[in-house]
Amino acid sequence: MDEDDLYDKDIKGIPSFLNFQIPGTKNYNSLIDVDRSRLKKGDLYAELKYNHDQFIQTKFVSNLQSLTLNCIDIFNYKGILIAKANENKLMQIGFLPRK
Repeated sequence: MDEDDLYDKDIKGIPSFLNFQIPGTKNYNSLIDVDRSRLKKGDLYAELKYNHDQFIQTKFVSNLQSLTLNCIDIFNYKGILIAKANENKLMQIGFLPRK
């Protein structure tokens, strides 16, 4: 996938960006930052936030991080949050398995 594909109107769906929690903090790193200048009026985009669950070291893998999808936020082209699905909502609609 090319970053340009995120803004290609011929591809169905909305651009989705992954945000991974920085271990030991409440901050997130983005895999690709949203370029709102490429969005048009009426466009939406999603941010999928993954929380850091655990950090494991083994003799085979030096650093292994466990991440879990925490929420999906939907924004309009101006970056205003218009919808949010937290972990409970994602389980309720079957997007995540129930615990």
